[in-house]
Amino acid sequence: MAAAFVSIPCSFKPAQISAILPRRLSRPKAPNLTLSTTASDQSYFATANADISSHLLRSLPTTLHPSVKTPIHRLLSSSTPPTIAPSLCLAASELVGGDPNLAINAACALQLIHAVRHAHNAVISHHPLTEFSLGTELMTGDALLALGYEMVARTPAGDAEAATRLLKVLMEISKTAAAVAALEEEEREGKLAACAAVCGVILGGGNEEEVERARRLGMFAGKKELAMAEVELGLGFEEVRAGAVRRLLQEILLCHSVTISPERKER
Repeated sequence: MAAAFVSIPCSFKPAQISAILPRRLSRPKAPNLTLSTTASDQSYFATANADISSHLLRSLPTTLHPSVKTPIHRLLSSSTPPTIAPSLCLAASELVGGDPNLAINAACALQLIHAVRHAHNAVISHHPLTEFSLGTELMTGDALLALGYEMVARTPAGDAEAATRLLKVLMEISKTAAAVAALEEEEREGKLAACAAVCGVILGGGNEEEVERARRLGMFAGKKELAMAEVELGLGFEEVRAGAVRRLLQEILLCHSVTISPERKER
C-alpha cells in the first residue's frame, strides 16, 4: 500500500506498491526494484514515490518512543506540495546504466529535505501542519533531516570508488539542504531536482560530463522548462536508457498542462 505522506499532483492516484517491485529490506543491500518495467498505464511518478515512501517508513528506527514517533508520522503525513526530486533521482540513475536500488536512500533524503523545508515554512508563518506545537514540529523536522543524511550513509559501497561516489552524493545533498532554505518555491524545486538528477547519475556510475548535464536537466525539469530538459536529455544520454526520465518529464508536462488556468491558455 502507498504511504500516506506522498503528495501526488493533479489527477494521479496513490499507487499500490506493485508486486513487481520486490523488497528485501532485511538484507544489507537495497531492495531489488525494477521501476522501469512497471506497466505502461501506471504513473512512474506515483509508483516511484510509493516505493520511496515505503522504504522511508521501513527505515525509521523501530525503538522510537511514541512521543517521538507520533510527531514524525504526523509531519510526514501532512499535505506537502508535490516534488519530482525523489522520483527523478531514481530515474536519473538509469540514464547511465545504474541500478535505482542504490539511489533509493538518496531519494528518501531528498523527500525529507522537501518535507522539512515545508515544515519550517509553516513554523515561520505560524501555521502548524499538525496538532503539535510549533516547537515540536521544528525539532521533528530537524531530526528528519539528520535521518536523511544517515540513510544516504547506509547506501552500500563495496569499494573505494563507490565510497567516493557516496561521499560526493552526501556533499551534494548537504549543500542543497542548506541552499533551499533561502530560495523561493520555483527556485527551490529547481535546485532540489538538480540535486536529485546529479545524485542519481553519480550513484549510477556517471562521469563528470554526465553529472553536469544531469544537473542542468534536473534544474530545467524542476522549473518545468521541459523543452530545455528534453534537449539536455537528448544530447547527453543514450536514448535506450532515457525511458524512465522521459516518462517522468511527460507526466510533468501533462500535469502542468492540466493546471494552467483558462485565462492563461487564452493568451
